[in-house]
Amino acid sequence: MGVYASRFAKPKRHFLFLGLSGSGKTTIIRHLDLDERGNVDSEIRAKSSNILRWRVLKRVLFLADHCLVDLSENLLSQISEIDVITYDRLLEMGNEELKNLGHQIIKIVQDTSIQSMTLLPGKSYEDNADFFVANRYLGDLELIFEEAFIPSTVDMLFIRQPTEEPLELQVLLKGPHEEETLVYLREIGGQTHLQGEWVEEFSKQNLDAIIFVVSLDDYRFESTTGEGNRLAMSASLYANILESDAMNLELPTLVIFNKLDIFGESITRTNLNVCSLFPRVQDSLEGESEKDRCDRLIATIVAHFRGIHESLRPRMRFRHLLSTAVMTDKDNRGEGCLSLTKIVNEIQG
Repeated sequence: MGVYASRFAKPKRHFLFLGLSGSGKTTIIRHLDLDERGNVDSEIRAKSSNILRWRVLKRVLFLADHCLVDLSENLLSQISEIDVITYDRLLEMGNEELKNLGHQIIKIVQDTSIQSMTLLPGKSYEDNADFFVANRYLGDLELIFEEAFIPSTVDMLFIRQPTEEPLELQVLLKGPHEEETLVYLREIGGQTHLQGEWVEEFSKQNLDAIIFVVSLDDYRFESTTGEGNRLAMSASLYANILESDAMNLELPTLVIFNKLDIFGESITRTNLNVCSLFPRVQDSLEGESEKDRCDRLIATIVAHFRGIHESLRPRMRFRHLLSTAVMTDKDNRGEGCLSLTKIVNEIQG
């Protein structure tokens, strides 16, 4: 199947993406777009280079903060210099300033104390986003601090920014018999102050499905706003959507359980029972392999959302898919690799 831009295709499908901030909604939409087009606007790529640099800078400062007592006075002085750099200041830097900043960061990263901490996970989901991005680029610091650096297509999928304005893409889906459907993918940001806008979207007459994105890795993070465990927050938000008076009772919902790959790594270090939803879940069973354990714990999370859905919408089928955090190559696809076709088939099935 192929996807091509078009304004004239019929019929049309409108899918609304919702979920907590940081769940991966934007990345999924980018994935679906890049998967078929393989291209990103050059202006967007240029802006994204600074986002990558900023995430690397924040990650290095995070690591330095965890081993200050082991660092030399010279290194501490350099850390103090870059600690005052703001994102706006980074945007103003020319080539020489960027190179100098890159050299400072390289010296810090080369310290043995910092090296020993590079796999330290973040304490919040924002820290962990920096961890995921920065660790990919710590070996290419000279490259990314060149003014002319332009992120690759795959790089674009590692960049996370909170969505402040609604994002919408339209793609033309071609079916097995050359039938065409124009699919609109619309996302509303998941920050608390934007969730009030969700209700306005529910009542739109042309909405064909709500796609709710859940980060599996949120099981181990507390909200930075003091609202509790982030996975529990996602479950509560999903229930609120299903209970909303503005919600069409016949409107299909699809839950995408995202970051399957990151969850697989996290669950080897942090038990699922740290999440307030699953305080009594058995962490491991006798003779259970790591993969079977991971699959069982994912199934436990999925079952919880299924229970919410069936208690509030018993006449509507519970639809769900698993998704990895980052797109894999078309020729090397594994479990959790999404496609627009897979999403449409699951919603229409």
